[in-house]
Amino acid sequence: MVDDRESRQPHPDLLQSMVPPRMSASVVKNSNQRVLFRRLHQSRWYAFLPSDSPSGDFETGLSANTDVRILPAANITEMLGSLEAGWVGGIALLIDQPFPLLHVHQGHWLETVIPLWESVGRRQKHFTGNVVLWGSRASSLSDWMNATLSVALTPIEKKQGGPENSLKFDFIDSKALEKIPSNLWIGFEKLMVIRDRYTHPQAKNGFLAQGHGNAWNRDGCQRFVRNDIEVGFEEEVSAREFSSAAFQSQTLAVQHPSQSTGLPKTITVISSFNSQEAIENMDAVLGMLWRVARSIGWRVRPFMVDSHTPFSSFLAVMRRTGLLVGRHSHLLSNAIFLPPGGALFEFIPYNVEWGGVTLLNRNLSLSADQLGYSAWRADDPRWAVYRNRQDANYKGWTAGQCQSRECLAAHERAGLVVDIATVEKKLRDFIEKHMKP
Repeated sequence: MVDDRESRQPHPDLLQSMVPPRMSASVVKNSNQRVLFRRLHQSRWYAFLPSDSPSGDFETGLSANTDVRILPAANITEMLGSLEAGWVGGIALLIDQPFPLLHVHQGHWLETVIPLWESVGRRQKHFTGNVVLWGSRASSLSDWMNATLSVALTPIEKKQGGPENSLKFDFIDSKALEKIPSNLWIGFEKLMVIRDRYTHPQAKNGFLAQGHGNAWNRDGCQRFVRNDIEVGFEEEVSAREFSSAAFQSQTLAVQHPSQSTGLPKTITVISSFNSQEAIENMDAVLGMLWRVARSIGWRVRPFMVDSHTPFSSFLAVMRRTGLLVGRHSHLLSNAIFLPPGGALFEFIPYNVEWGGVTLLNRNLSLSADQLGYSAWRADDPRWAVYRNRQDANYKGWTAGQCQSRECLAAHERAGLVVDIATVEKKLRDFIEKHMKP
């Protein structure tokens, strides 16, 4: 729509009819998680539509708190000239980030990376554009995040030979885009948007009810999550190829158990240096694991990491692990890099549940290459050590009631006490039935 300065009468088709074809917008919706927008214009994501394309047919919801808008223009010539000057050709990737932990949580990051792998890297497609991170700075991504993203976007045949052949791309984060003067434009020829389970269907915000803004800290203020999308690989062969591509990207040989040697005879206990993810009786847990390990001729190895641990270190440990054990956290998503026949056993703290998030590691593992999974879930507040009196106020809440950030954070901060006798029996039964050491 154009605002004519003399008559002040709108002319809905004038701007559309003057837009060159290569700058007119279109949208292709491949699935619930992959949407390709052609020719969008940032900073607020505007789309110029050809005159024969009804605007009602164009999907306007882009990502959390972001719409594609219809643009009123006062000077078409100057606007189009500015768009030509700021044109970005090829495909740009927009990683939608409605969930605040996405850029630091390895499990949630895989919710983005796996669809990319399935649609780009595995299908031998060549991605030669920029990566637009919406909602966080590119500098906040760890080596693990960068490496898995590179694996997902690099065609398989390009991965031979190690890191020097991995894909190189430029990051554009939302903070950088916000610094662009309001009278300048950037036009994207093609924008591929990857959505996850936390993208609201109307793309207005990430909350179930209106009026919550970004303050996910009040009881009853629930974030939106889709339960009909089960995170994981489409098929086992895809998981196997992703794992192999990851090892090749770090010049590491893939560990495949032979009939003579079997699985690596190691139980790896993975944990973070972050004290908020503590197991209060870790000494007793390690003692129990050593009893189990010795009974089958295995050993136990603790593996502590932080946000600076390189991706290659994760892979080097996983390839020599038969059973991965730990408190429920994003670190356990590394189970997808275990050798075929390996398994994950996790301890799930009391009341840490929201929208099926505790199924994330399970779904990833069971979709991977011949991996097993089992877990022990704390079902009583006696297995939780609350950090302060305020957190302890939530100990009587049920999992269904504990949906706000305050309640969930209180239980995530709480120390976990593992029921040693119950876990030892369950672990021995699981190894006997499913791992056959």
